[in-house]
Amino acid sequence: MLVPYLEELGYHTEAFWEDFPMEYAMNMMESDGSGQRDLSSRETFGYYWMARQKSGIENLGIRTFNLSRFLTMRSLSR
Repeated sequence: MLVPYLEELGYHTEAFWEDFPMEYAMNMMESDGSGQRDLSSRETFGYYWMARQKSGIENLGIRTFNLSRFLTMRSLSR
């Protein structure tokens, strides 16, 4: 549910697949001149969320399977 909303707000969901989604966001903001390197701004919330989701799937296996995170991964990979 949150992924389409983030896309609607203009977030680059491909950041999820980067090694460091927050660093990707900061680089994007610097390259287009739309913001400063402020990690607490509203413009970076979506990237922070993606980074948290990514850290939650690092060891996703049969014993640690989480349906919500799996669905998030699937919707971000479209």
